[in-house]
Amino acid sequence: MNLFGGLIALVSIYGYSSVKILLKPMIKGSIKRVFIGFILATLISLFGVSIYYFFNIKITGNSLTDYPLDKSSLLILILMIIIQITGEELIMAVFTLPILNYFSNKNINIKYSWLLANLTGCLIFMVIHLPAYQYNVFMVIIIGFSRYPFTMLWFKTKSLRGGIYSHLLFDLIRIVPKIFI
Repeated sequence: MNLFGGLIALVSIYGYSSVKILLKPMIKGSIKRVFIGFILATLISLFGVSIYYFFNIKITGNSLTDYPLDKSSLLILILMIIIQITGEELIMAVFTLPILNYFSNKNINIKYSWLLANLTGCLIFMVIHLPAYQYNVFMVIIIGFSRYPFTMLWFKTKSLRGGIYSHLLFDLIRIVPKIFI
C-alpha cells in the first residue's frame, strides 16, 4: 500500500516524467555512499539505543518484526519489507521534497534547505512510526533520526534509489539472518 500510495502521490505532485527522474539510476560511485549511509544510520541507531540502555528505558521493537516466525513466513516478511521500505521512501519524498522546494524558493542555500527539509522529514517519519512502535516516543526518536542519512542519500546520489537501497539494507540486515538461524 505504501508503495502505490507513494507513487500515486509523487506522480500527482510532480508528474510522471519528474518521478522517472527522481527514480533514475544513481550517479557513478554511489554504491559506496549507500554503504556509508547504512553505517551512519546504524551508528545513529546504536547511539540512541545505548542512551536508552544507560537510562534503563524500555525499548520496544517494531510490531512487524517482534514475533517469532517460521522460515517461509520470514521470506514473506522480507518481501513485504522490500515493498514497504520502497513505499516509505516514496512517501517521505512526498513530504520532504515540497519542503525542500519551499526553502529553495525562499533563496535559502541548497545545503541548508536540504538540512531543514531532512530534519522536518525525520520528524514526520517519527510521527508516522508511533503506532508501529506502540507509541514509545523514545524508540521513535531513534527511528526518526536514523533515517536522516537515507534522505541525504537522495541528494548525494541524485536519486531516490540511494535512500531506498540504504534503508533496505538497514532494515533487512536485522531480518535476513533469522532465516538461517
